[in-house]
Amino acid sequence: MKIIFIYSLLIICTLLFTIQGVHADSSEEDIYIYLNNVDDPSTVQEIQLELTAFDEIDGDVTENIYVVMDNYSDNNNVLGDFIIVYGVTDSYGSKTTIAITVRNIDITAPQFVIEALSTLHIPQYSYLPSNLPGVKAIDLFEGDISSDIIITGLDLIDTDTIGDYTLGYRVSDSSGNETIESFVVNVVDSIAPTIVGPLEIIKRSNYILDGQFYLSYFSAEDDHDGIISNRIEIISDEYLGNANKAGTYEVVISVSDILGNFTNHTLKIVVKDEMIPHLIIDKYYWVVPNNHLLTDNDFIDTLQSINDLPNYTFIFTTSYDNYTNFFERIDKYQKNFDLISSTGNEYERNIILDVVDSDFNIIEQEPGFFQNYGKLMLGIGAGACLITLFFIGVFKK
Repeated sequence: MKIIFIYSLLIICTLLFTIQGVHADSSEEDIYIYLNNVDDPSTVQEIQLELTAFDEIDGDVTENIYVVMDNYSDNNNVLGDFIIVYGVTDSYGSKTTIAITVRNIDITAPQFVIEALSTLHIPQYSYLPSNLPGVKAIDLFEGDISSDIIITGLDLIDTDTIGDYTLGYRVSDSSGNETIESFVVNVVDSIAPTIVGPLEIIKRSNYILDGQFYLSYFSAEDDHDGIISNRIEIISDEYLGNANKAGTYEVVISVSDILGNFTNHTLKIVVKDEMIPHLIIDKYYWVVPNNHLLTDNDFIDTLQSINDLPNYTFIFTTSYDNYTNFFERIDKYQKNFDLISSTGNEYERNIILDVVDSDFNIIEQEPGFFQNYGKLMLGIGAGACLITLFFIGVFKK
């Protein structure tokens, strides 16, 4: 009795061999190889579906095929050759077997994965090796093989010059599957613009200014766009509507360049009911009226009121003063002085005095008035701002 085992595979040609009885009547050259993708391995049952068994008496006995020995299932994700032996028995008890060599191979090339598109943007003036694109090489069988990536074109990138550059990426897994891909990287302006302006303005409550008067004290510049003070915008404003109410209010302003790099700046505006200067900007820039000569004691009292000096008595020594003799003349002056406290501590102060017309310091209007007229005064200097306020005040009387 003779059973014919037909072995047909999708990868290799159909194979046929004849077995008589239990023993295979085949030569040593009869090696049956099943090429198996280790990234998507077949099961023993799927491989068995490639086999057909035919008996001269019983006919088709394919459904009687069974597994005799399996060296493959526990190694289906391991590269190499592994054996599965299948057997079949006819109705008379005659048996035959076939040994299949399952050859696990890696046929899938690795893939490049960009961790984040933002990594394709290289900051201008940056150190290139520390700012390479976040590109990984992932192989289904070997996992992360990014360390094997070969990059070409790095020598052509000039991080001092904004522009587009092309990098070539090549990687191979241990089975020789290779992937080549190009990526365009951009050297971009990533430097935020700078804002120059005060951190704190102390304002006398009855000195009413445009609700956004503080903008005249700010300027902005970008390394590529140049002067961009006209791009300054207000993000939040606690001061608006509180110009005559004692308290502390925060204003956040922002500026951005054409590429969207931005800088925020927080200004604190302190409104005080009693104070000789109209405004005190960052402690040492004072806007003062021209109808009042600030005495040495006025300087000490004012600095103490803003917590810049302790509440001691002081010996006052002027080191420079172009203000006292010209305090009625509208202009900018400076007064420098040294102080020795009653406790022996020494202090040095240099005060800039911006003298303005005393008639400009009080506007008999509610703060809301300036929400309507204030836009006329944006973007101009402090002195010009005050003049505008004066004429509006006269006009409304």
